[in-house]
Amino acid sequence: MGDWGDWSECSNSCGLGRTTRKRPIIQLPSFGGKPCPTATKEKQSCHGEYGCLQQSVEYSREEIREVGYIIPANFSIYRVSEAYSPQHDIRKNLFFKNFDNIIPRRTAYKALFRVTHAGRGCQKSEWAKVLKKGDQVCVECQPTSMNKRLERCRGHGVFRANTTWKAIEVSHCHGKWEMITHHDQGQLCKLSDHSFVLV
Repeated sequence: MGDWGDWSECSNSCGLGRTTRKRPIIQLPSFGGKPCPTATKEKQSCHGEYGCLQQSVEYSREEIREVGYIIPANFSIYRVSEAYSPQHDIRKNLFFKNFDNIIPRRTAYKALFRVTHAGRGCQKSEWAKVLKKGDQVCVECQPTSMNKRLERCRGHGVFRANTTWKAIEVSHCHGKWEMITHHDQGQLCKLSDHSFVLV
């Protein structure tokens, strides 16, 4: 067997994709020789970023002016519904081909935010009262809430910059927060009862 080649480019320039590499069979078995290994191709998941609109300075300026409208994560059926996840069973092979007209191609992503200002109205709401200055909250953007042109949620934040948020259906509950992790750093941002989704 020859050496493994280089990994190919990610199949998706913005979001979850797949990369592959191959190795050649140099000498086939003969005269009762040991069979060659069957693995001549390997696959692994990857995350393309260079094609995302939000990576450019131009779109960072647009993002910083947007308002992120939020609801509690446990209000969202889509977070636990496999019907909207391209990563479950055989649908991971069908998602990008068949659902383009329903859900954007990018998968869900999340980031950790530090609240820098919260309106007084938040304290009157059972679910919004966790939004206090200095607190850290995990915020997720799900495929069903993404703008199809941008392939992202509006108001999803800009790293190390203050952006504006607004709690849906809670009067005078709005404020600012700073995104303190990059999107998709899931190990640092775990969804819990004090987490939110963008809508």
